[in-house]
This record gives sequence, structure tokens and C-alpha cells, in this order.
Amino acid sequence: PDIGVAAPRIEPGVLPALGLSWSCCVNTRLMLSRWEEPVIFPIQTRMEVAAAHYEDVEHQTQTRRSMVVAFAPHLEADTSCLYQITNAGFVGIQG
Repeated sequence: PDIGVAAPRIEPGVLPALGLSWSCCVNTRLMLSRWEEPVIFPIQTRMEVAAAHYEDVEHQTQTRRSMVVAFAPHLEADTSCLYQITNAGFVGIQG
């Protein structure tokens, strides 16, 4: 539906995802990224996981997410953090 808001010009593969209320925050741009990363198990844990009959111990992955400040008047450019989405919401993590 047409709500009278022009779509921003962005590079291919980048989608606005925070909704209309955040799109009105014109002086701040946050770039959110998500990727899969292999999980590295210690040897003992790997043996325990294999004993529990998980077939793909070597191919376990976890989703990693990052947020980068593209621009904001009150934050330094390219400031970033890792985060995860839990039942409690958006939570920063050590990386």
C-alpha cells in the first residue's frame, strides 16, 4: 500500500527493516548484519555431542549479528557491537 513515504535509495541486498517509526529518525543510520558462523567445539565436548548421536557435529553453526553506526550526530562513525535477539529482546554480547 502507498503510505506517501518515498523508498530510500539503498545498495542492492540492503533492506530497511526497522519500520516506519525508525525511518523518521533521519539523523541516525544503523546498519544491522546477520551471518552464520561455524561453532568450534572443544575436543571433549565434541566427543560428548557425538555420543549423544548428533551426526553433524562438524557442521554446527550459530547466527551472529552486528550493529554498526553508519552516521549519528552523537556517536562516532563505524562504532559497532555484536548482539543477539532473545526472549528478553535485543541483548549486547561480548565478541
